[in-house]
Amino acid sequence: MKYDKLIHDYISRSGETVCALAKRAKVSRATLYRAMQGKNIKVNVARSILSSVGYHLTATPSGDKQ
Repeated sequence: MKYDKLIHDYISRSGETVCALAKRAKVSRATLYRAMQGKNIKVNVARSILSSVGYHLTATPSGDKQ
């Protein structure tokens, strides 16, 4: 699942405002809106936002590429 969907789902379920979530995640509203649009954001920013909505960002191998 893409991170933008996770953020939208969280906001819908929780009723928390974008402003409040951005403040809690320690990112700007503009950055949070970019994330919600599925635009590229820095990994540490994605980690902060996802952590704020109850997820952990992890890296996993994508296949048998060598």
